[in-house]
Amino acid sequence: MKMKKTKIMRSSYLMVLLAACVMMACSDDDGPALKEKIDIDDADLVSNSLTIENAVKMEGTPPAPSTDPDAPSLNDYSNEDFGAVSGKSFYLDLNVNQGQPAGVYFQVKGSGEYYDIPLTTATGSSGGRFGSRKPKSRLFKNARTAESDVIEIEIPDNLEPGVFCAVYCVYDEEGRISNAVEICIEIIEFGGGGSEFFAGQTWEMVSTKDSEGDVVEIEVPGEDYTKSYETSVQCEDNIFKTVTVMETYRTNYFYLTFSNDGAYKVEAEEYAREFDWKNSTCDDLEYTEETELYEETGVWTYDNASKTLTVVTEYVDDFDGQTYTDIFKVGIELVNDQLVITDNEDGENYEITLKKKG
Repeated sequence: MKMKKTKIMRSSYLMVLLAACVMMACSDDDGPALKEKIDIDDADLVSNSLTIENAVKMEGTPPAPSTDPDAPSLNDYSNEDFGAVSGKSFYLDLNVNQGQPAGVYFQVKGSGEYYDIPLTTATGSSGGRFGSRKPKSRLFKNARTAESDVIEIEIPDNLEPGVFCAVYCVYDEEGRISNAVEICIEIIEFGGGGSEFFAGQTWEMVSTKDSEGDVVEIEVPGEDYTKSYETSVQCEDNIFKTVTVMETYRTNYFYLTFSNDGAYKVEAEEYAREFDWKNSTCDDLEYTEETELYEETGVWTYDNASKTLTVVTEYVDDFDGQTYTDIFKVGIELVNDQLVITDNEDGENYEITLKKKG
């Protein structure tokens, strides 16, 4: 995917410069000068603009992958969407599935230099795809679910909107090199023309609809939903008994705000009555009850031509305590004065309907 700079982008930038010049009376003494925009199509400029803690810049290209079958191995992210925001950090989840990496080689595609990043820069647990990281967005369902070492890459606040691609691989203590993975990262521009029908307002959830094949689940705030399943509970003398567990979930409220400046925020309260594995016995099944306040933040951009909303979220994962970013591209439209957001992927269709919060 390659996003070209459009006349609208260039015109918007010129208008910003003109407005800033008028406000500052074009004086060098009235305030700090605007930073010059970094051309996202210039690989060397993009590479030099990135900040990675403890990384060492190297000339040329990273070493070729090793043929040793014991070399580290990475899962391939090439077909996934990645997004970031100027002035924020991008968190690259390496997704190691074999070996114990000692460091990472990272290169902006087309650049004449690359970064050698020691493992101490990464956070998280290495050596496997655990699959235990759940999609964290309450608004969007299709998040990546891999978990591994994470590299923080700081994006400068003057990088132009658009797309740049990068190639990375890992190496171990023996100098063996993994396969190389190419990803493309979209730097999004806040807001977007034609978004007046949803921007600058707070919306309240009416319902959600999750369908896959003939299975359709509809949820409404304030209503309880029960999930039942069978599991085994250990009794005395290491005897196991099969029991039926009944768990209850409820969304008390769900509010979504799209700010005119390109920020968005989710505020929700959720109730859960879940099986207590630790304290349950064969004769007495225990449950825990919890009401959780949830908040999610990010930025959005809207493409009026394709009616597509792109959102980048940033959050701390409950499981490993690390920060992740995810990008979502969804449909959005106004139907009978209600906002309908659709998120479809791999045969699963998720739809959320909202009304203006009164």
